[in-house]
Amino acid sequence: MSSRRSEIESLIGGQLPPGLDALSDADLDTLAAAISDASRHQESALASAIDNGLNIVPRVLRGTVRKALFG
Repeated sequence: MSSRRSEIESLIGGQLPPGLDALSDADLDTLAAAISDASRHQESALASAIDNGLNIVPRVLRGTVRKALFG
């Protein structure tokens, strides 16, 4: 169970509450999958929001603005 717990801790970037020790291995697998799916969805939504935000910048300047904002 500790490998599953450390996998989830790496996904969330911190320690899990002690109450999660009561979860079964299957429940921990489900939790890890849900966190991973949520993280992918969040990354996708953020990329979409950035692209939509850059739409207000004139097309000629978008590359320059993107480089200035994100390196």
